[in-house]
Amino acid sequence: MNAAAGSEGRGVLPLVSIVVPAFNEAEGLPRLLAVLGNVLGALEGRYRFEILIVDDGSRDGTSEVVRAACSRDRRLRYLKLARNFGHQAALTAGFEHARGACVVTLDADLQHPPTLVPAMLEAWEGGADVVDTRRRTSAGVGLFKGLTSRLFYRLLPLLTGLPVGEGASDFRLLDRQVVEVLVRLPERRRFYRGLVPWLGFDKVTLEFDAGERSSGDTKYSLSKMLRLAADGVFGFTELPLRVALFAGVVGMVFGGLYGVWVLYQTMVNHATLPGWTSLLVTVILFGSLNLFVLGILGEYLGRIHEQAKGRPIYVVDRRESVGAGLESDDGRDAMCEVSRRARAPRGALADGER
Repeated sequence: MNAAAGSEGRGVLPLVSIVVPAFNEAEGLPRLLAVLGNVLGALEGRYRFEILIVDDGSRDGTSEVVRAACSRDRRLRYLKLARNFGHQAALTAGFEHARGACVVTLDADLQHPPTLVPAMLEAWEGGADVVDTRRRTSAGVGLFKGLTSRLFYRLLPLLTGLPVGEGASDFRLLDRQVVEVLVRLPERRRFYRGLVPWLGFDKVTLEFDAGERSSGDTKYSLSKMLRLAADGVFGFTELPLRVALFAGVVGMVFGGLYGVWVLYQTMVNHATLPGWTSLLVTVILFGSLNLFVLGILGEYLGRIHEQAKGRPIYVVDRRESVGAGLESDDGRDAMCEVSRRARAPRGALADGER
């Protein structure tokens, strides 16, 4: 049974969580909240909403903007992280603090259009556990970033086997059962564009055109993009280790054959080989190969070390909310309405399996 319909029959509408990670978005947040408020207002009577702003250590007055907005809108909740932990960590914080029957994640810069939320909810009501999105076009994206992004999303499925298509983003809707599985995953270095398809829940994909940023510049610098790409590759495949092994075997074979040829020329043909050039090339080639292999090993070992330390993915500084509208008539928290269908969560980890 669809729990949304059942909730209406009992006078309690299903709660939908909107999670918005924000880092130095003081200038653009008011516009986002205005657009989002108009979209959600048209859906009142079918759903209740909470908007959870996750402030990822902003230093530009984002906290003041959100706290002022919280005093005017009872749907708003505010979670401030102690420092900038990164976009994926902010999403993790949002998932762990969201209370809705489903969770929609979108960026604060309006490149993820809130006008797509009604279509996402319609697909969710139709039975989709995951409503993913794909960018058709991206306004204001430079040539270098566009080319590298397309190259990455074409290589990633080949390297990992994950069904991650070109134009993937963190603009999506997740059913509560999917969120529960995600937050129980023990890994620290998270790449949700890979983790969500890895889970294998029923998925619908919607397309959108990303417009210009509402204000400011992108918060994904080249170094952050490279770290995210590394998390996508090293977090889902051991192929780089196999490539390094194959390269080492090939190098050994060619090195052995070259050594046999040198011995043959010296001992049988009594030839004197002027080998300084070839020797130098060989040393440089195999020295670079060794450093390449050590770098790959270092990536995996560094991730194991980080995981073994067991530090939290993020640290909360403070949380604030009005929250008056997030309780049902009998005073219970809205989380009692998290299941839309009368079935057990698929793939949820038991307590002993964490």
